[in-house]
Amino acid sequence: MVLVAVAVIDYGIYRVLRPDFYPGDTLLGGLAHDLDRAFLHFDFGRACSHPGCPPVRTLWARSWTADVYLLVGGLALGLAGGIAGAVFCASRPRSRATRVVESVGVLFYSLPVYLFGFAILLLFEPTFGALALPLPFFFHPLDYGAPFADPWAFLRAMVVPWIVVAAPFAAVVLRLMQAGMLEALESDYARTAAAKGLSRRRVIRRHAAPRPT
Repeated sequence: MVLVAVAVIDYGIYRVLRPDFYPGDTLLGGLAHDLDRAFLHFDFGRACSHPGCPPVRTLWARSWTADVYLLVGGLALGLAGGIAGAVFCASRPRSRATRVVESVGVLFYSLPVYLFGFAILLLFEPTFGALALPLPFFFHPLDYGAPFADPWAFLRAMVVPWIVVAAPFAAVVLRLMQAGMLEALESDYARTAAAKGLSRRRVIRRHAAPRPT
């Protein structure tokens, strides 16, 4: 329902604002044709900003693997960062460092991803107009290469997108994992481990932090 509603809004707004592009078409009839073409025939028109005006679905077919790499890498980085941050905060409750990490997590959770990505490019990408810390060896998203053909180019191209995708996910994982670990530290077995002389960090690592099965 959400996909259909978004498609109706997108196609409908364009037909309302630029009816001169659709001579002879009625609004409802043309909109129905657009939806039929998109959902039943997977036809999203042509991308004439590219040479030769290739079909949009052809461009998607060329780049769907990059989307998978982006999703997998972003989720892995976000999960690892969130768990690491939660362990750090749980082992140092109410410390200044913990408050800083929690504040950064809230910022990443609230900050729009496009704004965060734009800020990273401004700060670290020299060809984009770096403001402070140009890092051309690790932040070069314009030269994408296949991971097995050119791993170094692939890494340089994917670092920024991975960070942008991972940041809000890591913030969510941090908050959820921290709450779960603090609750686990109040359990009987965690208190027993602490009473036997284990440090708080070791209790967290052995009894509260997530462990691979």
